[in-house]
Amino acid sequence: MQNKTPLMIKMTVEHKSWLKSYVDFFKGFAQTDDFKEFIKKINTIENPEHFIYSSVQPTGLMYGFPIRFSDFDVPGLHDLDDHDKTKMILIDCLISCSMFLKTQGVNNEVDMEKMLNEIINNIGDFYSQVFTQNENSANGVAHPDEVEQLIDKRVSGNKKWNKNFWTSYFQNSLLFLDIIYFSRWLQHGDRLRFQKEKEDIYFLIIKIIAASANANSQIEKEEELLFKNFLDSAKMKEEKVKMANDYFFKGITLDSIDFSEIDSWVIKKYLLEIAILTIWSDRLLEDSEKNFLVQLNDKLGFSELELEESMLAIENFVLSNWEKIPYMNEKTDFETIQDNLTERISVAVKGRMELLGKSFPHSEEFERIINNGSVEKLTDAERKILRGHLLELIKDIPSIAVFLLPGGSIMLPQLLKVLSSASSGNPEK
Repeated sequence: MQNKTPLMIKMTVEHKSWLKSYVDFFKGFAQTDDFKEFIKKINTIENPEHFIYSSVQPTGLMYGFPIRFSDFDVPGLHDLDDHDKTKMILIDCLISCSMFLKTQGVNNEVDMEKMLNEIINNIGDFYSQVFTQNENSANGVAHPDEVEQLIDKRVSGNKKWNKNFWTSYFQNSLLFLDIIYFSRWLQHGDRLRFQKEKEDIYFLIIKIIAASANANSQIEKEEELLFKNFLDSAKMKEEKVKMANDYFFKGITLDSIDFSEIDSWVIKKYLLEIAILTIWSDRLLEDSEKNFLVQLNDKLGFSELELEESMLAIENFVLSNWEKIPYMNEKTDFETIQDNLTERISVAVKGRMELLGKSFPHSEEFERIINNGSVEKLTDAERKILRGHLLELIKDIPSIAVFLLPGGSIMLPQLLKVLSSASSGNPEK
């Protein structure tokens, strides 16, 4: 599979039929070890919203900063311009989350091609309905070229690509909602739900960003840039933009925000992590901001561990992709984030395992891997074994998915130490 990826990237850049190239690339996926791992992940996670989060969060698309494909590494992807990279990662996430519902009975290239063509037709149907209001497209057969145009138009919504690491977040982060509602449509058939709800959700996100920025009664420059990036992406009506600016610069409290209509775990997770990113944009977390996050977490109906896991997910994403991001920050920032993340890994993983009564098996193989991983880079074989163990955690801790990335996380040694401690401590009740 890896030896085909550079060709796919080249064809994406040089030819208009990039979507057909993507399908051709995936036709042999059913015969690879990567696909077997992907199926194992699908079989491990029962909740489709947990699957969406565990697949999309590591890509960066959820935060408006797309970095990588969802479940495997693609050499050369980072060399694409921002527009091409975003549309490739978007289509990959849409397809991956569709496969969660459609992979049963896919055993060969013919099955895979048939499934992919069906998914692409679904994608064309969805975007035609939601963003062009073309009622005649419903249940039609969408040509790949037409789907390419729809995706291209959707991603072209914001041309103001910002290369600054901290202030570029939220550019096209709304694409994450496309994936959530597309998955809902595939499951429940409510084609126009996103069309009806998206503006209200966009405005709710604006309120969350505004409240987060005002949590310490002082708006930082980074927070204002994040707000403006999101406002550019949302493309709201003039009166809504005026209200949004009033909320941001005059302030809004959490008590004035209504969360009662949000019935989705993954959308609530999205709101929480947008708030964390807004507050964390200056790399400082004051007591008033910590209290704000605790209150927001409470209003969303999450446990304390859920907040810790979201902090873990965001910090690990930043560290894991530090060298891939155009804007390089100070070394002290990296070390500060790394220290904070090590502590959060311990709290989130050990706390969740104790709560669930889970433990890792005591075996010479597992002990050898965690001991080796603390002092040297794991081999591909060792990483595959560890992935198998981590898959058991993802079902209940979707945030841990970032550690399953091919190439691994920079924080993997710290995770191994936590797992070693949890294993020897035997938290199972």
